[in-house]
Amino acid sequence: MKFYVYELIDPRNNKPFYVGKGSKLRMYYHVHEVKRNRIPNGNIYLEQKIKEILQDGLKIKYNIIQDNIANEKKSFELERKRISKIGIGNLCNCNRGGYGGYNLYVTDETRKKMSESLKGKIFSEEHKRKLSEAKKGNKNMLGKIRSEESKRKISESQMGNTNGRGNKGTIKSASNADTPKSSSPNLSTG
Repeated sequence: MKFYVYELIDPRNNKPFYVGKGSKLRMYYHVHEVKRNRIPNGNIYLEQKIKEILQDGLKIKYNIIQDNIANEKKSFELERKRISKIGIGNLCNCNRGGYGGYNLYVTDETRKKMSESLKGKIFSEEHKRKLSEAKKGNKNMLGKIRSEESKRKISESQMGNTNGRGNKGTIKSASNADTPKSSSPNLSTG
């Protein structure tokens, strides 16, 4: 599989507001999710930015920084370098890159941005109803019993998994995002 590193550009100022790594149609995923009233990657600040642009009747611009990257590790490295060059404070990214969307290092600055983007927000009754409906029902196998064979297969598939997917406690606050591996960071157990 070939990878690429991309930017989402704000057409109002022609500045990038998000840097990502992907393959196939990944860079279009964020706007697609917002149009379906979903939060892309759980990133509320990114959602708000895309909504603002779309509400102004504009379209997000896309810029591929580099494509045809054969090695995923190299694409993560390029993503990190690009985020570093632009500055995490100038982007909607929740981390400094190279982790994938599931192992978020949320900085205090990003938390503040996300909080500010929602302050004073008034949701319509229809939106509140949709939020309520989305939270109803049996989600994520909650309350369901898996067979022993199913449990074994899941366990085997997660063996040696170090990227945080499928592991508890993967979202770290900024205070322990840069904690050396020798110490014991406080991880949530959610």
